[in-house]
Amino acid sequence: RIEDLVVAQTNLAELFHCIGYFKKALLLLNQSIKESFRFRYNQGVSIALRHSSILLIDLGRYTEAQEQAQSALELNRTQHNQQEYLASLVVWLRCHFSSGNWHQVNDTLEEALRLLPSYDAEGYSPIVLSWKARMIMHISHDSAAAHTLLKIASKQINPNRKFQEVRCLLNIARGWKASHRIDLAVEFAEKALAIANQCGYRYYAMRSRHLLSTIVTDPAKQKRHANIAQSLTRSLASPLSKSDADSFLSRNMIQ
Repeated sequence: RIEDLVVAQTNLAELFHCIGYFKKALLLLNQSIKESFRFRYNQGVSIALRHSSILLIDLGRYTEAQEQAQSALELNRTQHNQQEYLASLVVWLRCHFSSGNWHQVNDTLEEALRLLPSYDAEGYSPIVLSWKARMIMHISHDSAAAHTLLKIASKQINPNRKFQEVRCLLNIARGWKASHRIDLAVEFAEKALAIANQCGYRYYAMRSRHLLSTIVTDPAKQKRHANIAQSLTRSLASPLSKSDADSFLSRNMIQ
């Protein structure tokens, strides 16, 4: 029953992550990693590692996140499971994009894009396409090509999984911001905020507010989003250890 246990633990950890119960999420994921190792269930190890990597990125623990993402990627290279391999590629990419390594990931990004049409069981396509759009803007500043990718990404959002829908909307919003379509960036960020509030996803409500505070043009709205984002960030950080709280606050630009 180890497979059922890993699925249940990682799903619950993902929910805790969205809500902002980071310590509970980390505890569950660490348990999943240990149990999977004990039973030599390598697929469970890789699943728990990639979920843990995503959480560690959001806590600002980039080095550990990259190490875990690399381990998940290496495990999946030997498992012959293309869906899991694609998922680990996406997490690996997320680690590097979060660290600002735009110039070092092109080959891996192209590999993920090739796998998406056949193996995207998790709804990663809009996210990866938005990363490609942002990379184009960082490297070649081709707004027309970026806009084309973002329009395709917008049509591929699956509304059946709310946490993934929020992630897709936020990534597309950042893509529109990078390609200087602020009106569309606001539209997608507001959609993400509405879903996050509806579902009780405090972490993603904070991320949506933070993004909106940088793109809305009305000073009153800008201030309101910034104040609520700051309040949410401090609230989410308060249960964490001092080191995790400091890195989380730093990642979200609160000193």
